Order: sequence, then C-alpha cells, then structure tokens
Amino acid sequence: MDLVYIVKTSAPIESYNELRFSIRSMERNLVFENLVIVGGIPSFLKNIKRLPVPDSEGHKYPNVAKKILRLLEYENITEDFIYCNDDFFLLKYYGFVPYLHKGLLRNWIENYPFRKGIYYEQIVDVYEKFPNGKFFEVHFPIVFNKANLWKIIKKYGMAEKKIMVMLRTYYCNELGIDGEETRDYKIYNISQLEEYKNAPFISTTDQTAMSSEFKTFIYNRFPQKSKFEY
Repeated sequence: MDLVYIVKTSAPIESYNELRFSIRSMERNLVFENLVIVGGIPSFLKNIKRLPVPDSEGHKYPNVAKKILRLLEYENITEDFIYCNDDFFLLKYYGFVPYLHKGLLRNWIENYPFRKGIYYEQIVDVYEKFPNGKFFEVHFPIVFNKANLWKIIKKYGMAEKKIMVMLRTYYCNELGIDGEETRDYKIYNISQLEEYKNAPFISTTDQTAMSSEFKTFIYNRFPQKSKFEY
C-alpha cells in the first residue's frame, strides 16, 4: 500500500520541514510500499513517485481537489493507499491504519462554536446526508480505495464544488465504516505541546510548526533521515 501526500507547489521552507519530519514519523511507525508526492516536489526528496500538479486556484481546497482527482487517474499507485497531510506526525507504531472519528455529526452540529464559514457549512451538508453519521475529520492518515473514492466524489459532486473539507467523513459514512472514537491531538497553541507530547499522534498549524519548541521536540523524536531524504 502506497503512502500519498498532497503538497503545495510553492511553500516556504518551513512548510516543507513539516513534510520532512512527517515522513520520518510515518517511516518509523507505519508499513507502506512507496512514497507518492502529489503537487510540489521538495528538492530534499528522493526514491519517491512524483506526480507534479501546480496550484492554480486562490484557495487551498480547489487546489487539493484538483490534485486528488489527478491522483485517482494515476495508474502507478496501489488501489488502496494511505492518504496523509504534511502536518501529521505519528508518535507510536501502528501495524495498520485505523479509521478514527470524533463522535457523532449530530453533536458537532449542536456544539460547533461558529455558525458560518466553509467548515461549518460542510459539516451541515454532510450531516444532512448522514444524520446518524460520525465525524471522521481527524488529523490522522486514512486509507482510501481509488475506485470507492472516485464513486463517492462523483456521487456527491465534490469535484464540481471543489470542496474537499469533509472527504474523510463522506467516504467513511458512505461505506458504512464504523471506526474508533478518538481525541484529536491538534496543536493550535504551542502550550499544548507539553500536554500532547506522549499522545499517539499529533498535528500542527503553520504557526506552531515554526516554533522553536516544536522544532526541538520533533527533531529529538526523529533525528535520523528517512530513506527518502538526500
């Protein structure tokens, strides 16, 4: 099973540094065949499958949509693949990638603090389709099947909307995946690093990833280069 990252085509060095350490964490804690980079290809990478796709839209979601659609046309990738973001870090070993969720969609609709914006609108949209569904937007890798993902994208029109905000939630609810409930260890403020340092996985924002505290932490956890780095 291949490991796939969707990457910006133009990004500051610090963003690619997240990718570097994310890959190191996946190499240590996951089993996968090949590393596939879709979008921008940082110069420090080697021994990878490359699928360059330029960013052409002003917003990240249309760019992500375009890259995912190009990926699904790509023949040189396993039918089942692990989809990952460059700000995901695994801090423990996983023999396989579990499907993780954050509870019922109903609870997120009732308790979401902001009643506007793309994210909230997409929660409402997916809830209308799956009123008994679960919320799978955890900052953690997920296994997609190419054929199933393509069918779901066509069925719900996400390719036309170019909004991929709830792709994990559409996928898992449409396929009836039960999943495991989890806490989501997203570091929005660097003060959370101390609390989450022993978590099974973490994710960062652009700001927290650039902090000296996080850089020191993640380097100490993964000091050795992966086989994908020069």
